[in-house]
Amino acid sequence: MPVEHVGSTAVPGLGAKPVIDVMVGLLHLAEAESRY
Repeated sequence: MPVEHVGSTAVPGLGAKPVIDVMVGLLHLAEAESRY
């Protein structure tokens, strides 16, 4: 299950809010439902 750092904190030199955004990739929604 890939997890990516996205949003303004992921861009060097760009001003950012004190929030870290992450995105989780799934091939099938059932994969997440079975794990969580």
